[in-house]
Amino acid sequence: MGRVKAFLVGVSDYSSIGAHDLPFCKTDIINVNKALREGFHLDDMDIFQMGITNNGQVATFDFIHALELFLGNLQEDDIFVFFFSGHGTSGEIHNFVFSDGLLNTQDIINKISESLAKSKVLFIDRCYSGNFKVEGTKSNNLEESVESFQGRGYAVLSGSNAIEPSYGGSNGSIFTNVLCDGLSNKILIKKGELSLYDLQLWVKRLLEIHTLNNPDTPQHAIYRANIGGTIYFKVSEYIPYEKGNIYYENEDYIIKSVEPVHHGLKKRYSVRILLKKPFSDAEIADVSKNIQKKLLFCDVYNNKIQEDRYKGTPSDIIWIYFAFYNRDIIRGNYYCKTTWVNDNQDKAYWYSLEGSNKRLIKDVHIEFYPQYKIISNFISDNIRSNDEVRYKVKEIRYQMITYAEAIISLFNEYQNNTISEEELFASVTPYSSVLDRLFFESNDLPFSDETVSEWVEANMSLFSTIHDFTLFYNEKFRNIRDSSNRKLVMQSTVLRYYEDLKNLKELEQKMVEKPHLDLMR
Repeated sequence: MGRVKAFLVGVSDYSSIGAHDLPFCKTDIINVNKALREGFHLDDMDIFQMGITNNGQVATFDFIHALELFLGNLQEDDIFVFFFSGHGTSGEIHNFVFSDGLLNTQDIINKISESLAKSKVLFIDRCYSGNFKVEGTKSNNLEESVESFQGRGYAVLSGSNAIEPSYGGSNGSIFTNVLCDGLSNKILIKKGELSLYDLQLWVKRLLEIHTLNNPDTPQHAIYRANIGGTIYFKVSEYIPYEKGNIYYENEDYIIKSVEPVHHGLKKRYSVRILLKKPFSDAEIADVSKNIQKKLLFCDVYNNKIQEDRYKGTPSDIIWIYFAFYNRDIIRGNYYCKTTWVNDNQDKAYWYSLEGSNKRLIKDVHIEFYPQYKIISNFISDNIRSNDEVRYKVKEIRYQMITYAEAIISLFNEYQNNTISEEELFASVTPYSSVLDRLFFESNDLPFSDETVSEWVEANMSLFSTIHDFTLFYNEKFRNIRDSSNRKLVMQSTVLRYYEDLKNLKELEQKMVEKPHLDLMR
């Protein structure tokens, strides 16, 4: 990840063109500078600012010259942040107003969008600042990696809509102060990062509350983006909890995984076993007893809270799943499952023999899965080459991401109050049948070997999230939710979509680092 580079402009002095001065714009620059330093830990070399000196005068020529020089020094993996506080013009064509004249808003946005930096975000605090366009929606190509796509592009967050003035006072502008709160707000940080999508939701919500409480100074932020996914700002170190695992192998079996499924006061484990040779059911019972003894005091947890609660205590329940082929374990197909519980559990419940597929063999409760061999043979017969599976996954991903970004763009406009909910329904409903078809295709993919299975599963998670977009602004489901609930669940699903993209990006980065896994080409 590159550096965050910020270009801050505040125009306070308009005496030479006869417009009234805006002394609080200098305060805005100071506040944003402070927020970036405290929130993003930027230093002097990362921030360039205009409008602090020279009585707050910023000339058009000086601005363009400085901006072009700054943009020219950006690296491809940098995140560029642009901030402007000053006057803006009303009317069909919108302009930034400088101390000596005007510069077209769209021209400046386009200039920034064409810069080398992968990610660009513009924060604009002026009257009528919502009068701008973002060209199209972000699309990917078939062979593009998620790493290349995710975060590439530009976004604009303005402090007011296209017909609304912006307001400020001695402590700075309303929008800028809310923005600064968001930039340095630790509540918004997840796993050491602040997402642009979370930030703009925060800013828009606080301005909505401000408008409700102060109807004489209404402000409605406008957010538009042409970005693959969203932008993530790394703002603090994040050390994830190291979830342990137990791997054990002997001549008879392999313990492939030990998954903690602890609940309440119960220490519970779900174990996957690969049998290395044919076993009778009685022999499987003996293997189960052996594994249960090995894992009685095992310590595998999902987080520190679980570790503190259960560490050093014996297990309460252990489920052990057995399979004869690794391909079956990957796809959750098992020959049988044994259950062991300690004396504090309800054994009559856990060791129930209700059902023809449950038996007690050598005092071990075993539940058999009669379809195991049929499913195993089906998997074996439908395994295809990794190249074929990769291509089919990428083909579906390319289309689903394209539709997802289009739907998100429409949803953003609905949140900007530039289109109605009726218009959103009319635009999104036709996409739903296409996404249904693509999602069903993704569930009918051929099987791959284990070297690409994790990558396929990560893509399937993404496809499932994108398909969820069809559940909200689809005429078929209109009566299930009210408008408020629809908006909330859509926002939540968009955030999940961005997280899925981010997780897939990180997985593909690991694939590149470990090419022997044959996960990417």
